Amino acid sequence: LKLRQKGASDFFLGQQAFLIGDLLSSGRIEIDTAETSKLLIDGNVTNTSINLLGLDDIQSTGNVSFSSAENINSITSNKDVILTGGAIVQEVRSLQNITATGGTAITTGIANGDINYATSGPSDSLSARGDITLSGGSIISGGVDESTIGLAYSNGNLYIVNKGTINNARILGDVENKSNITTSRFIAEGDITCPYYSQISITNTLQSNTAEDNRCNFTGAGTHSDKQNNVLTPVIELNPLTVEKPDIDVWKLREYANFQFLHSP
Repeated sequence: LKLRQKGASDFFLGQQAFLIGDLLSSGRIEIDTAETSKLLIDGNVTNTSINLLGLDDIQSTGNVSFSSAENINSITSNKDVILTGGAIVQEVRSLQNITATGGTAITTGIANGDINYATSGPSDSLSARGDITLSGGSIISGGVDESTIGLAYSNGNLYIVNKGTINNARILGDVENKSNITTSRFIAEGDITCPYYSQISITNTLQSNTAEDNRCNFTGAGTHSDKQNNVLTPVIELNPLTVEKPDIDVWKLREYANFQFLHSP
């Protein structure tokens, strides 16, 4: 299904829409309801719209790609989720990978694969069964990123390319830090290394299995404890989204049709 705006026309959908196949949308799409609206797609979702209004929940069995600045409550996908246009999403759940760029902000992101958070947008929580990469933030004076990550929780490794504040981190793998960061509570099962001799300012505690030659410059009023042999609980795996296809009797909807029904008893 392809939805494109022509002139000043708007597209209006009901409280819940179900589609078998892929959805490609552009232009202005408005969900005409005051209640919670859901879009359930048995396929891929690609949105290049500049104006998507009233949509609270997108659920897709395929990939979800947004290149526009939308405000959506939740996105659930059995495959990859790619947000590139400054969207604001409260929760993203992906059975594969999550990629966020261009000022996108994800309040809560959960992935069975990797999370690449290459955006200046803040986040309360990013959890991945794979690796997490934090980069691409807007820079303010002193080379410190203005974005804040509330919690980074990874079964794999954490790569910090350019982030300023990570309040909490629980990393089952290793940490490679290439940026000056501030953290409150940071726990890693593996090693923490700073190939560029970056500064890590600790306000509370940092624990890792790190040796003394990690090149990190630990500062702040908090404490750094290495060789801790931490054991953390892994991120729980997400279950696939299942779609129950509706049984639709079109004849019962004939009064809403904008075309002629020919029916033979």
